Amino acid sequence: MPRILVVEDEPHTLKVIHKILEREGFEVECVENGEKALEKLSKDRTFDLVILDFFMPGMSGRETCKRIREELKLKNIKIAFFTAASFSKEGHKQMEKLKVSAYIQKPIELHSFIEKIHKLVGE
Repeated sequence: MPRILVVEDEPHTLKVIHKILEREGFEVECVENGEKALEKLSKDRTFDLVILDFFMPGMSGRETCKRIREELKLKNIKIAFFTAASFSKEGHKQMEKLKVSAYIQKPIELHSFIEKIHKLVGE
């Protein structure tokens, strides 16, 4: 069963995403900020995917991703940015440098969100 870590600072969004993913048969853990994500990943490296909110207070999703790649040396874990923002060409280049696997637009469209997650975890 694929394991997904969801990092999202908005409690309602976190709860909804958790329910959707569990209903799809994924094992889901949730944290509300980048610091807790780094702490979780330093102790448990068995996640197949991290869904990472891009805009969070404190440590941003971009900074969290950078630290996952550099400090935790988790170069191969799949990371999907979760955001309401649209990325420019330069933004997409930055995502490539951080080895981000996908970009998920908020608000989600349920069918395409589920399809994208299954594709990301290789199902």
